[in-house]
Amino acid sequence: MLPLVVKILQKELPGEGKVSTDPAVLQTYGFSENSYHPSAPHVVVVKPESTEDVVKVVDVARRWRVPITPYSGATSLEGHFAGVSG
Repeated sequence: MLPLVVKILQKELPGEGKVSTDPAVLQTYGFSENSYHPSAPHVVVVKPESTEDVVKVVDVARRWRVPITPYSGATSLEGHFAGVSG
């Protein structure tokens, strides 16, 4: 199911770097050495550039019941941007 969701996101958000499955990018956006909390790797990183892009991402995630983890700055020790495990 997740590879299908990634393909749908790539179709909905065409453009260089908007949808990434690169392991280095997934590591950067899903893990922090400063966090005290365990994390799971993300499957995909999406970089929306507009409100319309965000709506597309949320619609796809809702349809396929895929969790969304917002990311902004990565300066927190609370692990709020870590991937959801389980």
